[in-house]
Amino acid sequence: MSGARRRQEQIEQAQRAADHHDATHRSWLWLYLSAAFAALMLGALMLRELIGVPIEWLYVVGLHLLSMAVIAAVSLRMWRRDLLRETGGDGRVVWVVCLNVLVATMGPLGAFVCLAGVVAQLWFKRTAQPFEAWYSELFPEEQHDLAENLYADLTRTLHRLSGPQDVVPFIDVIRHGTRVQKQLAIGLMSRHYRREFATALKEGLADSDNSVRIQAATAIANIENRFYEQLQALRERVEEEPEAQTILALARQYDDYAFTGLLDGDREARNRDEALAGYRRYLQMQPNDVRAHMAVVRLLVKMDRAEEALLTIDGIPTQIASADELAAWRMEALYKVRRFEEIRDIARALIAAERPERPLPAVFADSVRLWAGVGPKPVEPRHAQPGLALQAGGSSP
Repeated sequence: MSGARRRQEQIEQAQRAADHHDATHRSWLWLYLSAAFAALMLGALMLRELIGVPIEWLYVVGLHLLSMAVIAAVSLRMWRRDLLRETGGDGRVVWVVCLNVLVATMGPLGAFVCLAGVVAQLWFKRTAQPFEAWYSELFPEEQHDLAENLYADLTRTLHRLSGPQDVVPFIDVIRHGTRVQKQLAIGLMSRHYRREFATALKEGLADSDNSVRIQAATAIANIENRFYEQLQALRERVEEEPEAQTILALARQYDDYAFTGLLDGDREARNRDEALAGYRRYLQMQPNDVRAHMAVVRLLVKMDRAEEALLTIDGIPTQIASADELAAWRMEALYKVRRFEEIRDIARALIAAERPERPLPAVFADSVRLWAGVGPKPVEPRHAQPGLALQAGGSSP
């Protein structure tokens, strides 16, 4: 019985909604008819005036006021009957306000404008795609497993690779995928943004599919907006409480924003300047933070201020910094100013200081050996099985 009663209530509720919709539709028709009547009436009278038929202007003004009163009365009736509640986002309140204002200020021309707008809306609404459907198509709410599997596959590739190859999987999707695949990839890049994705997102801006271009532009705008909102929040915190860690967080945010790869040259340079100033302000409070010192050096090298970077390296206390890291950035700065002989001297010194228990960091070991004129260090296989060393030409233990 409860199930039958619930179904009956649903039917009655649907019937009431349909009746309300019909009443609303009839009220809209009355409103539009009153607007048409006002427009036609005043238009005919003004037409007579234009062709030279004498007419009393007080009569015209009276008809204008009468048309305004009719429209206002119908609008008030709809308001009192709660018929201006929007269904489907049709903007009823906006149309009513526009009609009253335009008829009051422009007379028949305002009424015609409103009527033309309403007719155009009704005409295009037949084939228009709802905003929710359009937005979901731009950023499809894909199934969780599909999205996560695709992202996992792509990021797994990124972890395996380094350098410009990092963005190849996403670029391949943008260049050769279907529209749905491109939209899915752009949505994933937007939610899990890394600098490596910038090239692929910019590829999306040049896609032949308009929806993909719009989505790529929207994704880039969303990413920049997220960074900017975080910047604003950190600025306010620094103004309220200029503590060391807050200043460091703001400097890092500027640094990360400049490092997104999405900014133009001028904006990227401005953010780097702000980041550099923030790091230096922080170092005045915490002079022994080696990470901040290295960030200053990295920014100076990136900004082609290599001589200043070398002076900064010389000023970093050696007791707080890694000798290998200082040497690596010194070589980078020297390369910028083309002082190659000094790079070779540093490389030879690093090779001479290398010990089995203290090998060179893997990230730049090959570069150091190259500059020192030493061949690459042979890589010994891990967990070698008996006989493999002999087969490779070595000697067994």
